[in-house]
Amino acid sequence: MKPEKLNWLELDALREISSVGAGHASTALSVMTNKRVNVTFPWMKMCPLENVTSVIGKPEREITNIYLHINGRHIDKEFEICSLILAFPIKSAVLLARLLQGEEPGAEELTEMDRSTLREIGNIMVGNYLSAMAEYLDIELIESVPAIASDMLDSVMDPILAQHASEVEDALVFSIKFIIEGQEIIGYFVVLFYSHMRLLLKNIKYFSEIEDA
Repeated sequence: MKPEKLNWLELDALREISSVGAGHASTALSVMTNKRVNVTFPWMKMCPLENVTSVIGKPEREITNIYLHINGRHIDKEFEICSLILAFPIKSAVLLARLLQGEEPGAEELTEMDRSTLREIGNIMVGNYLSAMAEYLDIELIESVPAIASDMLDSVMDPILAQHASEVEDALVFSIKFIIEGQEIIGYFVVLFYSHMRLLLKNIKYFSEIEDA
């Protein structure tokens, strides 16, 4: 069963979680790279699942996606919470990876080292977002190993969105802005929520009523 739309109070909670997560991610990336890194979410938009790709760009736009699935755990119960997607235009992905490696951007194709760096960025971004979310929700959150793929926007996004179409009605899309050594890099952070998320956003501490999936 698809979840109801998030109300303004729940969206406000997510804005706060995202703001805290961005601050933590800025600090973590700065420490990792010994560079001044600032991460912000300039805007946030809730949209129907089928409109996610159009918010990010044109179908033929080449992007790099980092995808993770998140479960929640309370005592002996584990349940699906959300899936997260970090999406960058390919030029932005290369620039981000090279800057954080302390190298010149150079070619516009991702190397294996670039992909490894982007996975680590995904871990840091998602880890700090989840840390802020777990603190707010008072629950343990478990993330999957990040998967990375590069291709045209529709080719990369459509299989992921189709996989969640029966459970997710709307997606929350954030714009992400990295500022590294004076250079701006824009990407997108997509959150796909499952039905239990509404209960968690109400800050329910006990989950005895949650049914098994």
